[in-house]
Amino acid sequence: MDKYLVKTPRNISNESETRTSATQVMSALSATSSKTTANVNVDNNITRESQQSENEHTESGMPASFKRWKKTHTWLMPKSGKVFCSFCTDAITNKFPLVENRSCQISKEAFVTVGFNCWKNAAQTFKSHESSELHSAATEFVLNKNKPNIVDIIQESNEKEKLEARIVLRAIFTTASYLARQGLSFRRENAKESNFYKLLELRSHDIPELKAWLNRKKYEHSWLHHTIINEILSMMADEIKEDILKEIKENKYFSIMIDETSDIKRLEQVSICFRSVAEDLTLNEYFIGFYDTKDTKAETLFEIVTDVIEESGLSIANLRGQCYDGASNVSGKITGLQTRIREVEPRALHVHCLAHSLNLVVQDSMEDIILIKNFIGIIKDLLNFIRDSPKRLGRFHDLQSEKSPDLTPFCPTRWTMRISSLKRLYHDANYQSVIDFMLLTSNARDTDAITSSKAKGFSKHLQTFETYFLLTTMINIFEAIELLNTQLQKSQLCLNESNKLVEISTKNLETQRDQKFEVIWKEANKGIAKFNVEEPSVRRERKTPRRFDSSSEAHIFDTPEDNYRKIYFEVYDKVLMSLNTRFETETINLLSKFENFLIGKNNINVLDITNFYNTQKKNESKEDNFDAQLLTNQRDLFLNYAKNNNVQLESVKDVVAFLKSEKSYRLIFNEYTKLVRLLLTIPGSTCTNERSFSTLRFLKTYTRATMGQDRLNHYAILYVYRDRVEALNIGDLMNKFILKNQHRKNTFAIIKQ
Repeated sequence: MDKYLVKTPRNISNESETRTSATQVMSALSATSSKTTANVNVDNNITRESQQSENEHTESGMPASFKRWKKTHTWLMPKSGKVFCSFCTDAITNKFPLVENRSCQISKEAFVTVGFNCWKNAAQTFKSHESSELHSAATEFVLNKNKPNIVDIIQESNEKEKLEARIVLRAIFTTASYLARQGLSFRRENAKESNFYKLLELRSHDIPELKAWLNRKKYEHSWLHHTIINEILSMMADEIKEDILKEIKENKYFSIMIDETSDIKRLEQVSICFRSVAEDLTLNEYFIGFYDTKDTKAETLFEIVTDVIEESGLSIANLRGQCYDGASNVSGKITGLQTRIREVEPRALHVHCLAHSLNLVVQDSMEDIILIKNFIGIIKDLLNFIRDSPKRLGRFHDLQSEKSPDLTPFCPTRWTMRISSLKRLYHDANYQSVIDFMLLTSNARDTDAITSSKAKGFSKHLQTFETYFLLTTMINIFEAIELLNTQLQKSQLCLNESNKLVEISTKNLETQRDQKFEVIWKEANKGIAKFNVEEPSVRRERKTPRRFDSSSEAHIFDTPEDNYRKIYFEVYDKVLMSLNTRFETETINLLSKFENFLIGKNNINVLDITNFYNTQKKNESKEDNFDAQLLTNQRDLFLNYAKNNNVQLESVKDVVAFLKSEKSYRLIFNEYTKLVRLLLTIPGSTCTNERSFSTLRFLKTYTRATMGQDRLNHYAILYVYRDRVEALNIGDLMNKFILKNQHRKNTFAIIKQ
């Protein structure tokens, strides 16, 4: 019967169906693959792997139909005469969670574990495996394994937001540092009208992240609150202060300078500064801060000083100098601050501020001579009379020439600063303008009787020869003293050098006393013609009442010139006497002796130095003590070496300049250099404190009177050390700020510097 049967080609329909099915599967796989976001094209990779595998294994006994099967079922992977499913193998190798049932176990064993090599029904088996649950699940996992995870997407988005927030935080930090170093205010009653917010708005035009952050409604301005700004300023100021204290600790020895003033709220503010000398003999004075106090008693100030030294991590055993003004609470020899400190550290030499001493020199001469005292009082009232009334000041400006300098009032505390006021009044154009103004005011109909009488009295005084002569004399004296005062205000001066400047100025004044009267007399006589000043005359001596008469007659001068010569000498002698007494102190004499030892002058015994600086306390380290023999030997060698190099050493200044010229000198003569450093460490004035008062008045104004003490100190340090603010590592500060709590860690990115 077989011969009547028509035989059709074997498996043609099955293979056609298989091709159709494979085409549908490939279409499905292609559609699925087009949806993925992976960077790798899985189908192409698998195809290339299959082609490579086919080429490798066709020669190893694979059937001839394998090439046709491979085109239909791209997941076939030949190996050692068997085929495996690349999708299922990959899924199981990566431990994807697949379906676990009997059908899947069979497919797993055939196409993953053992391998398939039953070629008789291969096409049907491949088709069945392709539609199995195991293969479908494996295919899905393989195709999706390169797709990004939703967790990764969220995390990436969060990191991007944190990086943008860090950019905003940097803008906040840099804006705060700019306002602080410029001494500008931050806040206003309306936060959006403050300098801080407006500057951020201006910067947001160049920083898109900042602009988006400022425009957000949720959590609006949560990082612009004044507590956050205070914290940022505190971090910056603490960083700068830490660097300063580190320098002082490296230098070891230091001195302290203290002065007091009151702020706009009438609170007593104590300014504390340190002075230290580096190993290369570079001298620095550091402002540490303001400390408010209810009183300025010696015991209160002593507590403040000890607390500041302890908080700064310094040791009072390394304190070598202390400088204050002449007030009894600080300079008193019995219970003053300097005495209390020297009871703890005897080597902390006390210095009466030379700038304050010079001011007292002028005050002594002005207050002790009645004629000068009255003259200064009249000039002070005259200047205030013009300046206190806007109406009178306007009239005076109308009388002034265009190039005439404005009149300035007397400085209420600094006598040496009054030369500026005297010079402006002494100006030819101004002196005549003041006389004309007083005459005009005294004769004006709209002027009340009191004002008119004052103006008339001032005009009479200005037209007397005595007033013009005293004005000329006082300007000559003040000019010499003002030059000295300017030099004494330099922070780089040591006490020895300051004392030499005083000696030079004293000698100059002595020369002026002997030689300059004729010059001043001629200059004063010129005022007779220029300003219609009355002619000089001898004062008529009044008869002394009988009850005061001591039967001695007053001296009568033959000529007016002799009378004014006596006044001239009296003023100069008072100034010179005060200069000689005010600057003659125990500390200056001791340091002068040490300086003479350094330059080999007057045969100073080295024991005077070692007895003072070498500690006798059993519980203290002896490393700071001087070796007398070594110090003497190094001094002699140093002086001989300088002499051989034709270097003249006549003062500490010369010694410092020579030691600075070569580092090896400081290393070889280390004991000698140590003594030089100690002399340089002792300050000559509290001018650094005075400068801090200018900072206080600039920062704590009427509109910023409620500023807290901590904010004031941080603000002041950032303003004083503007160069150090520029050098701050903002990135490190931001990281420290972020690491303080978890909320900040979740908001801002941390970038290692």
